[in-house]
Amino acid sequence: MWRPDEAKFIGYLGLFPTENSSGNSKHIGHLSKRGSPLAKHALYMSAVSCLIHNTQLKQLYDTKRSQGKSKKEALITVSRKIAVIIYSIVKYNVPYDPNRVFAKS
Repeated sequence: MWRPDEAKFIGYLGLFPTENSSGNSKHIGHLSKRGSPLAKHALYMSAVSCLIHNTQLKQLYDTKRSQGKSKKEALITVSRKIAVIIYSIVKYNVPYDPNRVFAKS
C-alpha cells in the first residue's frame, strides 16, 4: 500500500500557504485552495475544540499567538499538528500518546 510522507499528506489536505513571487519580491499568501474543503473544515473545527480540551495544543496556540500570529494562523497551525498526529497514528498503528507527541527534546 502506498503511503505518502507527512509533507505530502499536509499538501493533500491543502493545509499550506500559497506563495506569490515576482522578480525579487516574495509574498506568502492565504491558505491553499487545494484539498478537500470538508477535511479542512473538520480539522479547523477540531482545532477550535482542542483549545478547550487539550492543554498541549492550547499551549501551541498560545505560543503562536505570542509570536505575533493572528488567531486564524494559530488555529491553522493547530490544525496542521492534528493532521500530523492523525498521520502518525495511521502510519505507525499506535494509540495517541501526548507524551510521545509533545516530548521535550
